[in-house]
Amino acid sequence: MSDRIDDDPALSELDDQRELWRQLGDAARVDPGPRLRHQVLHDLHQHTRARLPWWRALLPAQPAQWAGVAAAAVLGLCSGLLLNGSEARVDQRLAQLETQLEGMNHQLLMSRLTAAAPGERLAAALQAAMLEQRDPDIAAALLQRAAIDNVPSVRSAAIGALGAEINQRGTARQLLDVLAGSDSPIVQMAIIDLILRHGDDDLLKTLKDRANQQTLHPALAGYVQDTMGALEI
Repeated sequence: MSDRIDDDPALSELDDQRELWRQLGDAARVDPGPRLRHQVLHDLHQHTRARLPWWRALLPAQPAQWAGVAAAAVLGLCSGLLLNGSEARVDQRLAQLETQLEGMNHQLLMSRLTAAAPGERLAAALQAAMLEQRDPDIAAALLQRAAIDNVPSVRSAAIGALGAEINQRGTARQLLDVLAGSDSPIVQMAIIDLILRHGDDDLLKTLKDRANQQTLHPALAGYVQDTMGALEI
């Protein structure tokens, strides 16, 4: 019987397979390389994401990451709101500071226009001439300097600083009175120049009449007549 079993091919093949599996079981286990491991994990990840809804693919894979994204979004929103509020407060504060600064400059200019030192009054008149907008108080102070200041250069600078305000009825009347009552060629020349540059038709006609009536300094009367003749006024 034993001879027949040993000679049976099927039984021999079965013994060979058992021996092969035994040898495979005893073989040393070798870890897969990093490239193979990465490829397997990548394939599993793609297979898993393919089975998820599309909106789930946009979310972080771990709860901790999702919490970080949410916290960052909330922080950005809060920072934006605080920044907008801060900018509004800064703009309001800057507007208040500008108003305070304008008030201080106005007070300083008014005090310099009435200072005891002629140099201070002259500098104030020149500064007033560079102002884009001038309130009535400064215009009145300039007109006062033009009428009563005892230094001709200060009076001349104050007259020149008035600019287009000479066309106002009260200002024009007072300056024409100064022109008629002043003996200083410097003061008269300042008023004449102001009328030629900024005066309306009525002021130009009045100036021409006074030049023809010889009520101005002789040199200035000739200057007015030549200028108006050249301008065909």
